[in-house]
Amino acid sequence: MFASEVVFEDPVGARPKVGEEAIRNTWDRSLTTGREWTLHPIRIVGTDTEVAVQMHNVGNIEGQQVEVNGIEVWKVNSVGLVVSVRAFFEQPKDFELSPYFRIDRVD
Repeated sequence: MFASEVVFEDPVGARPKVGEEAIRNTWDRSLTTGREWTLHPIRIVGTDTEVAVQMHNVGNIEGQQVEVNGIEVWKVNSVGLVVSVRAFFEQPKDFELSPYFRIDRVD
């Protein structure tokens, strides 16, 4: 699904995550013990090679129900592999995301 050179800006403004391993780390760090997420695409608008997705993400973090809304922009190459994902969302103020999803991220 992902090209080996995929660039993942999650969130936009943080240092980009590059490569397939970075994508695996994104999912591995999202879905840890005590942290569950369900992603709901609300609206998808795009072309053959690029789409914008209005997202509504619902999570359970240590028993607390949380929500994050945002826009994601996905691009694919000529063979249909994802080469870029840009996730725009405000950092929540009432709960803390994994440090991997903060603008000031340190790997």
